[in-house]
Amino acid sequence: MRILAFNVPASKGGALSILKDFVAYIDKRASVHEWYFVVSTEELNIHNPKIHIIRESLPKKTWFHRAFWEVFIANKIVKTLKPDVILSLQNTAIMFTTIPQIIYVHQPIPFCKDKRWTYFSLEELKYAFYRDIFRFLIGRSVRKANKVVVQTSWMKEALVDSYSIPASKIEVIPPSIINIPLSKKDLSYEGGATNKFFYPAGPSLYKNFEVIIEAVKKLLEQKYDPKVYLTIKWDENRYIARIKKMLKGLEDNFKLLGSIPREQVFKFYQTGILLFPSYLETFGLPLLEARLFNTPIIVSDRPFAREILEGYPNVDFFDPFSPDDLADKMKKYLESDFFSYTPLDVDREMEIINKYSPENTWGKIVKLLESLSEEGAFK
Repeated sequence: MRILAFNVPASKGGALSILKDFVAYIDKRASVHEWYFVVSTEELNIHNPKIHIIRESLPKKTWFHRAFWEVFIANKIVKTLKPDVILSLQNTAIMFTTIPQIIYVHQPIPFCKDKRWTYFSLEELKYAFYRDIFRFLIGRSVRKANKVVVQTSWMKEALVDSYSIPASKIEVIPPSIINIPLSKKDLSYEGGATNKFFYPAGPSLYKNFEVIIEAVKKLLEQKYDPKVYLTIKWDENRYIARIKKMLKGLEDNFKLLGSIPREQVFKFYQTGILLFPSYLETFGLPLLEARLFNTPIIVSDRPFAREILEGYPNVDFFDPFSPDDLADKMKKYLESDFFSYTPLDVDREMEIINKYSPENTWGKIVKLLESLSEEGAFK
């Protein structure tokens, strides 16, 4: 079987991680299929005769170039390679082809109900554009696709409600977790300084750093001394420039780490408390990672968080737009030298690790592609 996979937009962040994880899975799997990946990134260096990398830089130049490429070039690639099935990892379908295809939808912005971004703000312009343009493009794509894959049940419900498509057309397949310690010894919370809060997040508006800053100000007024560690740096975008101004005078309580190795992230999970005030996530991978370490978690009360942390005892949910609510939840850990929490049920968490293993995540997508190809062969 010849499979043609598209993910041209993926050049950084979660989209690139999804692409690299999937290609790595295929590379290690001794696949009997022939794979073609159409990408823009230079970070895929695969030496496997069954995997072919096609790099396309044109669609990354401007939105006009992206549209031109989608209409004229992508379909030309399809006609040239004549695949049995298409996998689009870029939220939208490849148009003007009758070849069976699956699309992987992981863009939540069109389905955000908490914020109404405006075109009249430079800070919000991109989000307003993504909300409106992608809402249309995703709608057109999910109707055309033979199958749709999403990472969470809340995203499935959002697609069904927004586009009135059958729920049976959508498969919920979570992302794979990789490079997590698998031994029972390593999956353990060490405790330690209870004033240490950690938030691994990028510089997007919906990451909601403001609520942490306002909560810390309230705690300082009450003579508490929380220490917050963020994985952002000063010069990332307009939003972070505004956050920088808000942090003036709070330098002793906020540490901006920038990008850090995963080993350091895991150490924070084992010794600190995870803060997660984001109000919009397709999945929210740090929540799952922290859960596996039995890390205490303070998180926005939103469907994605409830879904990932279902059955997890060491979590506090809060209103992501209430600094008072967040401050109260943080205070719980600041008022005792070692807070009370439920010990890790290691056997249960090892079952969760297996649920998110590459074979139970990416492997399911491969099986869907195989099934779709077989169906197409008998039409």
